[in-house]
Amino acid sequence: MNKEKIFSLILTGCLVLGTTFPAFAVDAKKTNTIATNNPVSKDNKNLKFSKEVAQKKAKELLQKYFDIKIDDKDFKCNLTLSSYKHNNSSYSVWNIYWHCDSYNKETVIEASLDANTGTLISMHKNEYSKASNVSIPKLSIEEAQKISDNVIKNTNPSEYKLCELSNNKWFSNRVNSSDYSFHYVRNLFGAKYYDNYITVTVNGLTGKIKSYNFNWDKNIKVPPMPKIDLSKVCEDKFKNEMNVNLKYNLFKNKYQYENKENTKNIKLVYEPSLEKSNFIDATTGEFIKDSSIDNYNVETIELNPKEKTTLYNKYKNLENYKKPLEKAEALKLINIKIAELYGKGYTVKNLDYREYDNSTKSNENKTWTAHFTKELESKNEKTKNKEPETKEGYIRINALNGEIVAANLYSYFDYNEKFTPKFTWKEGYYKAIDLLGKYYPSRVKNIDLKLTHREIIYTENEEKEPERFYRYHFTRKVNNIPYDNDSIYIEFNTKTGELSEINCSWDDNITFQSPNKKISVNKAKETYFNKYKPELRFIWQNTSKDPKNLKRELKLVYALDNKDIYVNAFNSKLLNDYDGEEIKFDISEFLNEIKGSKAEKEIKILAYKGLIDTKDFKLKKEVKNMDLIKTLVDALGYTPYLIEMKNSTADKLANDESNSNSNESLLSKEDYLKMAKYYGFIGEDVENFDADKKVSRETMCKALIKFLNYETIAECKDTFVLNAKDSHEVSKENFGYVALAKGLNLIDLENNKVKPKSTVTMEDLSLSLFRALENKERSYGIVPMYR
Repeated sequence: MNKEKIFSLILTGCLVLGTTFPAFAVDAKKTNTIATNNPVSKDNKNLKFSKEVAQKKAKELLQKYFDIKIDDKDFKCNLTLSSYKHNNSSYSVWNIYWHCDSYNKETVIEASLDANTGTLISMHKNEYSKASNVSIPKLSIEEAQKISDNVIKNTNPSEYKLCELSNNKWFSNRVNSSDYSFHYVRNLFGAKYYDNYITVTVNGLTGKIKSYNFNWDKNIKVPPMPKIDLSKVCEDKFKNEMNVNLKYNLFKNKYQYENKENTKNIKLVYEPSLEKSNFIDATTGEFIKDSSIDNYNVETIELNPKEKTTLYNKYKNLENYKKPLEKAEALKLINIKIAELYGKGYTVKNLDYREYDNSTKSNENKTWTAHFTKELESKNEKTKNKEPETKEGYIRINALNGEIVAANLYSYFDYNEKFTPKFTWKEGYYKAIDLLGKYYPSRVKNIDLKLTHREIIYTENEEKEPERFYRYHFTRKVNNIPYDNDSIYIEFNTKTGELSEINCSWDDNITFQSPNKKISVNKAKETYFNKYKPELRFIWQNTSKDPKNLKRELKLVYALDNKDIYVNAFNSKLLNDYDGEEIKFDISEFLNEIKGSKAEKEIKILAYKGLIDTKDFKLKKEVKNMDLIKTLVDALGYTPYLIEMKNSTADKLANDESNSNSNESLLSKEDYLKMAKYYGFIGEDVENFDADKKVSRETMCKALIKFLNYETIAECKDTFVLNAKDSHEVSKENFGYVALAKGLNLIDLENNKVKPKSTVTMEDLSLSLFRALENKERSYGIVPMYR
């Protein structure tokens, strides 16, 4: 569509100038649901719907409720039959798959149908074409919700009356999707039952339903509601039992492929946690214990003061060499460490040196890595072929100081083999402590030495299976505060007693904030409970102590969700678990600001997609160069991954010397300029970039055309005609950009005037950005894989 529009513009210009122009799936992830696929050719006499009838029924429902017509001439069809067990009931489901492929479009349609009742459980339609590849929806969230509501009123009218829509949030980082998803949860007498739900996804471009999922238990037995309201009692119990633990937490940095050294988004936070349970019985007011806890013996261990002193006496600074180890030096050191860790007789192979300037861990920037093997003694015929004839492993050391980064001795074993562990978990703990003192003396004062071990309890009739490995995970502590992204991991093979793995994941280049000005624990807890209250809901509870014979009952509880939420330890703001940004609960000021604007709908969509910061947004604010740069860079989403690739070549971009440990912004001014230069929004002279200069309309037009990668077309100056009274006021070098922007409807004329020198407002920029995104295809480039 975009190319056709541009072609039309060029063709028009050429004619004026006299120039010729030659795409319920049943929730099988639930632990209490078992699915088995059966061949559809099998005679299923007990099913009401055969595969032919099911296929016909599904097609009728898709056309009736979702306006999806399937032509057997164009679509190929596959079917599978799955059997499920859920809450002591069994049922079968037909999973039907249609596929149609043509030159311009590929369509995939999936539907699941109850094989006995004919109920449509789920539907999903995906179309892959240029027309479905736009990066911004045309519908607002309110318009999409109306469509979703109407669909459920038609497909499930009785269930719709028993549902309520889950709270919508203003999400960020969703620029690459033009869809809206809505999740309706069943409400039983004022309590939510999350196991029953209806979900709908609406295509924000077409208004068509993209997916539908119906998960409902019509035979549910609801226990009687309690006569006494214990909400206040339960809230007080949650407050008393909740811990808010201080920690340094690493959040994702949405502007980078990886969290590089010195650019890590680390914040000091309080993390809410409940050790007893997240549920309190709404009838008794008692915490509901997780029955699986009874199946384990829990053992906690920590060094006593005398043992700690002995370990801490081994402390010494880690000093780097003047230059990385040479190959001969590295080989000699690696041979020594292999012999110490695993014994003699190993031969080093494949010794490699590697440098990673952008490594996420400073101890992995420059390393030597080697594989090693050892021939085992010949075996008699009884043991031959049961075990390998060689032992092998690998080791990696820091080339700057010789510290072991990682080492592993591969373990070959038979899960059914019977053996007795060489030592206990507690004895292994002290072996691990010895290794810490020997190989990581500079780390011993900065790790948490307290560990917990969970061992399965076996009944009298069960044969005990020994643990194959003992694992010890020592978390880093800074200012006596845990930072669990760095740690030392030690693992033993319990059959052989050998060290199977040791790993040090550590970054010495991080500057951690001082906790001196942190808020109190009580203040953090108060902040959390000011926003989050216990919710009345129904859950399934196993009341049987026999893990092989579950007895599940529906229980009314008060639930408190404390996962994935943090409290900023300095300003009490609630943060999300993704990028550590403040959770925005109230956007009323923003909505009032944009109410009545000519771009109200467009601005609201941009905000919902995370492209406009709702905080301090003002319609009439005059746009400066830096505002324009930030807006366009943010609108391009994850593309900064390409900068990391470009930085690895000789053609590097401007150096970033900013302090990105700031709590206020994930991306500094310098970061934005570096990325804007890469995208081509600004030229080579980054140092002299005038960030405070006000943006004119013609400057905005030029930036948006570059944003769309249409600058080559815009440079064809003699091709375009700009029908405006003040077209002569447009700078000659920007004429093609302004004319193309007008042709693409990125800007509006006032009294047939462009007003090219007028300053742009945030209202103008928002509307023009939205229209630009309507012309921009969604990016399917490489998406970051976070560590």
